[in-house]
Amino acid sequence: MNPMSQARLGAPAFHRRANRTSARHWICAVLLAASGQLPVQAQSAVQPPGVVAQPRLVDEPRLPANFAYRAFETTDALGRSVRFYLTDVDSSDDRPLVLAVQNTGCGSLFLQVDGRVGGGWFTGLRGASRPTAQTLIVEKPGVNLFDLNPQPGTSTGCPATFLAEHSLDRWLAAVEAATRAALASRVKPPRALIAVGHGEGAQLAARLPGRLPGLTHVALISGGPAGALDEWMALAAAAPGTSSRAGANAQLRALAQAADPIRAEPRSPDKTLLGQPYRYWAARLSAAPIDALAAKPLRVFIAHGERDRSVPVSSSDRLAAELLARGADLTWIRVPGADHALNTPGATGGAALRDMLGTVLAWQAGTAPAGDTVVWPIPAGAEVFDMGKFTVERLQAEAEAERLRRLNSPGGATAPGGPGSF
Repeated sequence: MNPMSQARLGAPAFHRRANRTSARHWICAVLLAASGQLPVQAQSAVQPPGVVAQPRLVDEPRLPANFAYRAFETTDALGRSVRFYLTDVDSSDDRPLVLAVQNTGCGSLFLQVDGRVGGGWFTGLRGASRPTAQTLIVEKPGVNLFDLNPQPGTSTGCPATFLAEHSLDRWLAAVEAATRAALASRVKPPRALIAVGHGEGAQLAARLPGRLPGLTHVALISGGPAGALDEWMALAAAAPGTSSRAGANAQLRALAQAADPIRAEPRSPDKTLLGQPYRYWAARLSAAPIDALAAKPLRVFIAHGERDRSVPVSSSDRLAAELLARGADLTWIRVPGADHALNTPGATGGAALRDMLGTVLAWQAGTAPAGDTVVWPIPAGAEVFDMGKFTVERLQAEAEAERLRRLNSPGGATAPGGPGSF
């Protein structure tokens, strides 16, 4: 059965799929999880066969009466209460369901400023999609409505209740439960189920194929399934410091060494590295498998800024190359000069990211993106390099020229906060 057929079957499809798993296998999994013999990733997937926790509508007085997002709660496979929000809850058609997964940190999905409530980057989906798609967003476990992130981009200063839950596998369990509950709440199943993530959210979205029945599209913005150690080393190697004759080797040694204590204490919420606890990094050191991500008929969208200093664009390049090699249905965008939020020099705010969400929704609906930022599929009229002139030597010379240009530019490659500042 293909994903679209599963999506149209709605909640009953979950029961049919789960019932294929024997009770014996499930009982064994529960016993292993309880004894600690299953890895953390496997424990998060343990749940009784055929059970989909129904969503509970929450009367949230702190949100405006006419707010676009309605609050719900459900229970995940770990027995936790999971808060999520849906738009267009009164719709009865088969409009697509868009799951938007936020970036890192312990900040709430919504902020309250001077008595007014506002949302994050995902609000671009609402503005671009209304009334053609329903938006689903999930609050991270340990985060309460209107919580602020003390240091954006890290978990430094986050409360202990959040740090105890802060690992990719536990976050994945919450998102799975919320998505299944959202599907169960619909009058009609969606004609498409899209997962879109930014940064850390893209890391999670890349792990959803094969876990969510009916998933038809995955959009990864400034992130993906690459391992954290791979990303750190790519950032260091791309802009080695100038004070050492060994180039990036000193930084690479430090990063290689950093993996040892994380492996030794993979569940520690207290010990930290680069602003995140070991518990978080333990699930991210290695890359996630991409077999399900590459399998048709799933459609995959990748967008990344070339000057992202948080997640190296090379990680998306490698993912795109592997997906192309496997014949996946891929759309690949690379934005020259853009940072982690897809802002180009001189631009600030979230307009670029919101615009990309509009591009994602148009892509899902069948409109291919166009312009010089699109690598694949090749847009009409785009420049294509002459393969007759393609040589390894030329690529190496151009890469060296770019490295020297960056080192000699104002601020250099090791400006504060840059990839050379590990």
